[in-house]
Order: sequence, then C-alpha cells, then structure tokens
Amino acid sequence: MARKKILVVDDDKEWSLLIRLRLEMAGFEAEQAFNGQEALDRIKAGRPELVLLDITMPVLSGWEVCQALRKQESTKDLPIVILSSYTQPEDIRQSKTYGVKRYLIKPCLPETVVQNVQDVLSQKG
Repeated sequence: MARKKILVVDDDKEWSLLIRLRLEMAGFEAEQAFNGQEALDRIKAGRPELVLLDITMPVLSGWEVCQALRKQESTKDLPIVILSSYTQPEDIRQSKTYGVKRYLIKPCLPETVVQNVQDVLSQKG
C-alpha cells in the first residue's frame, strides 16, 4: 500500500523539516515547499493527499495558495490544514471561506500536527 503524501509548506526551514520528519516517522511520505509558488508547482507535479500550509510566506501567501487551489477543478477538494502563528478570529474565519479542514496555531507539538493530519485524512471520502 502506498504511503499518503503530505506537502509541508512553510518558509521556516527548520520547523518544516521537523514536521516532515515527524510525518515520515508516522508512515507518511512528506515533501517540503518554502514559498507559495513552490507549493503550487509541487502540487501540480504530484498531487499530495493533504497540504499543511503556513499563511505568511514569500512569493505567494498561504491565502493566495488556498485561492489558487480552490479555483482549479483538480485541487478544489484537496484537504488543507493551516499551520500559522496568526491567532486573530478573522484569520480563522478566512480559513473557513477556503474550506480549510483544520487551523492549528504555532507553536504546537509536532505530534499534534501528525494527529490532525491523521484525523483529517480519516474523515476524507
């Protein structure tokens, strides 16, 4: 059985690496992207099962990535989990307009991220 692919999108390379490694330890295939455009390019090249997405990034923000994904037929239902330090209610509301499955606030434990990924994927279908 193929491992489910998760794309970790965050410009904080150390945090992104930590999350990627924890996902791999949990049995997932994980890739990294460090800005919004790189995320869209990686998704187009090989669609992941879920995207972990920061909001504040260079080139394209997480919101711009969400908007681009929701406009495309092939990615309009792709599960997105936001992983951000933004704590304002308007950010959480904005995530709902893009159909984001979960909104996690950094810093959080890597195990919490893995558990949320597992929970979202188990609800898919």
